[in-house]
Amino acid sequence: MYRTDGRLVVSATDLVGFLLCEHLTTLSGRVAAGELVAPEQDDPELQVLRDRGLEHEAAYLAQLEAEGLSIVRVSEDDGSVPVQQQVTAAALDGEADVVFQGAFWDDADRAHGVTWRGHADFLRRVEGGAGYEPEDTKLARHVKPSAVLQLCNYAELLGHMQGHDPEFLHVMLGGHDRVSLRYREFASYYRLAKARFLDAIAAGAPTEPYPVSHCNLCRWQATCERQWLALDRPWLVAGIGREQARKLAKVGITTVRELADGPETVTIKGMSTGVYERARRQAGLQLSARALAADTPPPYELLEPAEGVGLSVLPQPSPGDLFFDMEGDPFVGEHGIEYLFGVGWIN
Repeated sequence: MYRTDGRLVVSATDLVGFLLCEHLTTLSGRVAAGELVAPEQDDPELQVLRDRGLEHEAAYLAQLEAEGLSIVRVSEDDGSVPVQQQVTAAALDGEADVVFQGAFWDDADRAHGVTWRGHADFLRRVEGGAGYEPEDTKLARHVKPSAVLQLCNYAELLGHMQGHDPEFLHVMLGGHDRVSLRYREFASYYRLAKARFLDAIAAGAPTEPYPVSHCNLCRWQATCERQWLALDRPWLVAGIGREQARKLAKVGITTVRELADGPETVTIKGMSTGVYERARRQAGLQLSARALAADTPPPYELLEPAEGVGLSVLPQPSPGDLFFDMEGDPFVGEHGIEYLFGVGWIN
């Protein structure tokens, strides 16, 4: 996401990011407006994945070349993204078998104040001359929702270029399986997701960071963690999720401190008394831990054991118990590799 010539330029990556975390869209918008500088991201594991993704893409491109298909490559050397789109359009008109890194620059949503840009890994000509369909390479072993959403965006932009929507979306997976999906089966969801995204951009409403699965991959993680601590929301309490935090907020409990100091009993719609009481006690323990030195063991409470709950569901220890562990890398070779095995036992 960035601004140029007074317009906001967005991509499929921004759309996917919005569905993963709405606060990410807020931060990206502030960077585009010049209000923030995006932090550098130095993650060796992510870099390994990027490198392997590029290798996978290059290997598939080489495979298509070996099949004798005519391929037009679009690159930054061709000029700006609008110029790259012109090169892409010329390749489509010339009926190349494959357009590699085909570019999109689309003003169809200019009423919302945005321009869409994108680069599809591959645009494949349909046999029989019925236009082109987008195809992306992904390291994953199965098609993820984010990949489908990204391809739907490319399909829409490609449809604007060639005058009709493509019928299929294609994904070349890390295991070399090629999966094809009907665009129309996902188009309604895509349009709904895009509408929410554009409405959020137009509204510019403030958002708060909330822990999601994407955090571990996000360049803003450290920034958001500092804000989490400053806001001190109840979802910082172990066992409390976002929905439960919203229920607590409806009765005026909006911080960990307020939860820890809350009444012993309170009626909260959709939350049992037991859940509230456990959360209140847990909040108190976590607050007590904050005041301790870093090398001090955290405070704890011993719970009465209950049959069929927690560790009590484990079988009784036996002298014959073995503890086995295996380590692997799913991205090595076609099928991944398991390279380390370990077993332990009580002597």
